Amino acid sequence: TDTTPGTYRVTDTRPGSPDGTDTVTGIEVFRFAAGPEVSLAQALDRDPTDLLLTRTPATGPQVLENAGADTFVARLETVDPDEGDEFIYEFATVNGLPADAGGRFVLKGSNLMVAGPGKFDFDKATSHEVTIKTTDTAGNSLVKSFT
Repeated sequence: TDTTPGTYRVTDTRPGSPDGTDTVTGIEVFRFAAGPEVSLAQALDRDPTDLLLTRTPATGPQVLENAGADTFVARLETVDPDEGDEFIYEFATVNGLPADAGGRFVLKGSNLMVAGPGKFDFDKATSHEVTIKTTDTAGNSLVKSFT
């Protein structure tokens, strides 16, 4: 818990914990008996709260049936309470395979793109689902599916 600038209250919330609450100041790294060393930035960093598709039509992302490789579909934008975090985007793994709609899409930085020509046949399927994982600089992540 943030108290005053440079001073933090650390509370042990484990069931049956005898340690209680400590106040720390001027620290750079936490070292605990059970676990790895944790920097102050990592300890205070929070998880992303949402993943959005931006720069899309009001009706949502659309792909033409004859779209070529690297056709732009949408830009990914992570909502995170920590200012200045940078993000890595990747397809989540579902049943051991990337959730990229059967190889129809690729991620290039924060852009969702068409993987290549001939990937879409609207007579067979009018929508496809992808599941994307966003990870911030502290390693916190969020997974979200889009159709």
